[in-house]
Amino acid sequence: MIYANLCGIMLILMINFAFPIWLVRNRNRRHRGKVYATNLSSPQTVKSGRLLAIIKDEEFGKKLEDFCRENYCLDSLYFIYFVLEFLKDVETKETDDISQSFQRGLNQFILPFSRLEVNISSKCRQRIVASQSSQQGSQEVPSDIFNEAFEEVAGMLYENLYTSFMRRLKPLEKAMISG
Repeated sequence: MIYANLCGIMLILMINFAFPIWLVRNRNRRHRGKVYATNLSSPQTVKSGRLLAIIKDEEFGKKLEDFCRENYCLDSLYFIYFVLEFLKDVETKETDDISQSFQRGLNQFILPFSRLEVNISSKCRQRIVASQSSQQGSQEVPSDIFNEAFEEVAGMLYENLYTSFMRRLKPLEKAMISG
């Protein structure tokens, strides 16, 4: 009898405490998978895909820029713009131009104390800087050099601002973005 009661109590504790923790951890793992957009060469998560849909629309992109200005995170939005432009450069320009573009992005957004330094993990920052150091002898810059930083910044913007931004929009505008 006591054993049955203990088993019942253990089952209740597992359902109430352990299962929600397991569910949250596994939900996060499922959403870490990459989704590839048809018109971009960089991998994107669903979060960054939603942000890109807004950014690519001229009207909503301007509204998002104003919203980011009010929330003091224009540096992150400008970094996203830069990475999108960098990817276009990789497809269309010569190696020297790509190297200059990479250096400009490094100096403006990645290096500590840069003018528009973005908030990315130190590991990501170190990988980009190390890549720059290893590329000193050659002009070849990997096209995916900013992908990890892009994902971090886009994910952060999405987590911190997307819901607030969507609440500010009128219902018809929300339908236009979602539709």
